[in-house]
Amino acid sequence: PSPSRNGTAYAASRETSSGAGSSQTTRAMTIRYLIPAYLRPHAGGRTELALQVDGSMLTDALAALWSAHPGLRDRVVDERGAVRQHINIFVNNDNSRDVGGFSAPIAYGAEIMIVPNISGG
Repeated sequence: PSPSRNGTAYAASRETSSGAGSSQTTRAMTIRYLIPAYLRPHAGGRTELALQVDGSMLTDALAALWSAHPGLRDRVVDERGAVRQHINIFVNNDNSRDVGGFSAPIAYGAEIMIVPNISGG
């Protein structure tokens, strides 16, 4: 499935079993990712991506991105899993560092933008 024609995300309910005859409903949503030029070779040349995400935090959205395009991971996070110092990740208009880091909430229709720092002298 893909986002609706007007670009808004949709939710799809999915039942999952947690054993012992019980089940719970999880919601999957499509998240839009904006990819900077220098990372596009690691994202199939795409400027933006739309991926299904199960979860409600930035860490869930990034896990979906790494799964679809593993080459992006090491260029965005370091060997400890922290966002590289020269990278900012925005959830909508909020820098993830200011709204909970990897625990930053994502909602239906969220847009995640990976932005390299620009410095000059």
